[in-house]
Amino acid sequence: MEQEGKPYVWNASGPDAFDCSGFVHYVLKTSLGTERFSLPYSLDKVPAYKHQSLYYRDQLRARGAQIDCANAQHADIVFFSRSGENNHIGLITNPEHRYFVTAQGKGLGVAVHSYAEKSYWGARNPECYRNVFLQ
Repeated sequence: MEQEGKPYVWNASGPDAFDCSGFVHYVLKTSLGTERFSLPYSLDKVPAYKHQSLYYRDQLRARGAQIDCANAQHADIVFFSRSGENNHIGLITNPEHRYFVTAQGKGLGVAVHSYAEKSYWGARNPECYRNVFLQ
């Protein structure tokens, strides 16, 4: 949460600005270190993907980490569908009330948002994954 308020910049991975996947990457890398979290951030290293978040989602799917959002825990990872793809990513901060933190454009930057059923993000097909990187 110490990154809250930092600005949104496309393809930025901190520490001064973030996009959504750059924010998640930064938090995991600084929390775990590069030995435990070695996924690349640069799409140059994963050219089959046009969004870094889709690469992370596929990595989590390959590890069998998908869960029902009702079973999510603090620090689990959530994806949302925008433009027909699950290409927005965030970290769950309060699973009971369905809050997550992400970096978002339109002047919002890093902030906490709701993914409750009738919220903006709740209407974008949240897909939750156990944060297996923390194990």
